[in-house]
Amino acid sequence: MKDFILHIENDGFKTVPVKIFSDPNKLKPIIHPIRWKILKKLAESPKYSKELAIELGENEQTIYYHMSKLKDFIRLIKTEERKGAIAKYYTAEILAYALETKAPQKFSNLATFKHFLSLQEGHYLSPFLENGIFNAKIIIGSPDPHGAFRSQSRDGHFAIDLALFLGSFCFKTIPLTQKLDTEATEIDLKNFSLVLVGGPVTNTITYKLNKKIPIYFDLSRQNIIVSKLSGKEYYEDRVGIIIRMKNPYNKKKDVLILAGKRHWGTRAAVVAIIKYLDKLQRGNLYSPKHLANVVVGIDEDSDGIIDEVEFLE
Repeated sequence: MKDFILHIENDGFKTVPVKIFSDPNKLKPIIHPIRWKILKKLAESPKYSKELAIELGENEQTIYYHMSKLKDFIRLIKTEERKGAIAKYYTAEILAYALETKAPQKFSNLATFKHFLSLQEGHYLSPFLENGIFNAKIIIGSPDPHGAFRSQSRDGHFAIDLALFLGSFCFKTIPLTQKLDTEATEIDLKNFSLVLVGGPVTNTITYKLNKKIPIYFDLSRQNIIVSKLSGKEYYEDRVGIIIRMKNPYNKKKDVLILAGKRHWGTRAAVVAIIKYLDKLQRGNLYSPKHLANVVVGIDEDSDGIIDEVEFLE
């Protein structure tokens, strides 16, 4: 269970992850000017010790020493080889620390604020959630024959689960959040971040972006999924992709694509973002700088419905 400080404002609310202590002695490791600067830097973005030393104007050994004292406040998230050495990247997920003198009163009517984002999850969804307001367009494929393939979408209903999930983080949304791909206008594409549900055969907006994404659908070969990041190809109907990238129509906005080779693959992509948002934030297994993943759907309880996924990259 995570704790948060809640800032209520006129147009929504902001949440800040907080770690609460009842023993003041446990806060001693961070009561040092250099360590506090390290924490603030790591809260902004993951860094390794040499990078911190340069930014803070300190000796690298000094940074090593102070980071060792912060072992309970920072977390190793990845390693990279740099000039023959291993660089260890750390992050600080907690943005605030509190000391309680009395147990807080328990409330039972906070359903509105039930679901909060961790810092890492917040980075992933931040282009679509601004201060508790969902400010994007969810675009699904039309159920009528349309597009170059005259297809009928069978995966639009998966957006219901996705919308419920995203809505659990929201104070309010923009009007008319959802549109069919046949209804989406140039104004929608240019003025909003986009959440696209469905592959290029059933969603014409995904079709327009298909050649621009790092993991794409080869429409000339029965819609197989091809990864430019790993060089792998995926043929199963239950395989789906989750990609977050800049909106080609407006570089200040983003696009989130949840799509599959078939409708079950789209279902797998939706399950992945609902259950493993923190894992998606880590990026592709072969190229972590790309927020682009491939998953395969699993029917874990054998009821004919995909309810679990395995990450392929």
